[in-house]
Amino acid sequence: MATRDVLEPFLGLWVDVQGRALFIRRRDGDERDKSPFEAEVSVTDGVMNMPYEVRGPGLNELPIRQMRATMANSELRAEAGVIGIGPTYTLQLSADDTLLPRVEMGLHDDWEQDLGVPWAFPLAPYRRATLEEREHWSAARAAMMKK
Repeated sequence: MATRDVLEPFLGLWVDVQGRALFIRRRDGDERDKSPFEAEVSVTDGVMNMPYEVRGPGLNELPIRQMRATMANSELRAEAGVIGIGPTYTLQLSADDTLLPRVEMGLHDDWEQDLGVPWAFPLAPYRRATLEEREHWSAARAAMMKK
């Protein structure tokens, strides 16, 4: 009996009402490091733009553009800061095939009004991207790779 792919419904390009784009893909890595429960999440302010930068996984790391995410209790939980410390950008898939985001405060984020992730606010549901939006996303990524 094949195991159910819990990541599959989350994968792909999503867009919210403000035009922000959310891209979820399986996490890269060698075969020993891959997990059916891990993904990478990027958020941009539009399908033609570069992903927002978030704090890296170490205290003195450079910002990163792909947040490491893990499935937990049918939600995708992306580390939007220092892994294990927070904040966490959590995505829940609704019955009508939209992603509902929420931000969970990290260890040191109670001093910041935006919980350390200003790009996440205001929170808005994401819908699956249209074919045209996916084509724009692909074209923008290809152009950025040439630079």
